[in-house]
Parts: sequence; C-alpha cells; structure tokens
Amino acid sequence: MTEISPSVRRIAAVGLLFGVVAGPWVGIASPMLDAYGAASQQLDQTRILLRHAEVAAGKREGLKAILAKLKQSSDSDGGFLKGSNDSLAAAQIQSRLKTVLDAAQGELKSTQILPGKREGNLTRVGVRVQTSGTIAAVQKVLHAIESGTPFLFVENVEIRTRPAVRSAGARRDEAVLDMRFDAYGFLRGAAS
Repeated sequence: MTEISPSVRRIAAVGLLFGVVAGPWVGIASPMLDAYGAASQQLDQTRILLRHAEVAAGKREGLKAILAKLKQSSDSDGGFLKGSNDSLAAAQIQSRLKTVLDAAQGELKSTQILPGKREGNLTRVGVRVQTSGTIAAVQKVLHAIESGTPFLFVENVEIRTRPAVRSAGARRDEAVLDMRFDAYGFLRGAAS
C-alpha cells in the first residue's frame, strides 16, 4: 500500500469535515428554514386577511342598517308616481308642473297627456308641456322637475326665443323663451 501524503490527508480531512457540517445543513437545516420561511409568510398573509375580516365585521351592523333603509325606500313608492291608473298619474305630473312653474314665475300655456307605455313591470306616464319664461325661470323649472320626487324625467326639449315683452316679472332686457318638452315618470303596474 502506498502511503497518502500529509497534504492529501489534510485536504481529505477538511473535505470530510466540510461534508459532516454541510451534509446536515443541506439535508436537514436548509429545508427546515425554507419551510419556516414559507410558513411565516403564509402566517403574515393570514393575519392581514384576519384584519380585513375584522374590519368588515365591524362594518356589518352599519351596512345592515343601510340595507334595511334601502329596502324600506324601495318598498315605498317614493320615486314612483302614485295613482291607480295613467290618468291619475298624469294629473299628478300636471299638478307638480303647475307648482314648479308658479314658483319659477313661468307661464304654463298647455299640457297634453301622452299615452302610457309599458316598460318591464312599470308604466311610463308622460305629459307634453308648452310653457314660457325667462332664461332663469326655464333653468329653475328644469332643475326642479328633475331633482324632485316623485322622479320625473325631461326629454324632447325645444326652446325658442322671442323678443322681450314687458311684463311684471321680466326685466326689459331679458328675452322670453318659449319651451316645449315631455315630462314623464313611472307608475308601478300595468298601463290602463
């Protein structure tokens, strides 16, 4: 047998020592540290989700109150016209338009009830209106119609200007506008 030189023995001893130390690290410690890191990351994500769930649970009662209020308002006819048929609903629209025009100092010239139209489980009830007033009055009228309740919508608007006529409510330099439009709302139930 040949004898191994002392330098080769030292290199072999260092290699064995490195193998004894690195072997358990590679085989046991490194996978355990990787698993620990993954578990720690998953735990952090779970804590974040738990915080979100706690915040959502804290808002639950407030959301329940809002939902109950919305259900109550949808069960009531707050935004819908009232009446058992189209004619009564159209009369309600005419009455509201008259009130709005009087408040804005506009002049109601004529109204014409439009035929009811079925749209899903609602009936669209409309009125064609001819009116006149100053620019300010027209703006107030359109705003009041579309911002009040029951909900009314305006379409087919035609506005024409005519020379200013001396009247008690109009300044001398203000033009008077003739306006024609359709105002409609919705009635629950079938058209009659």
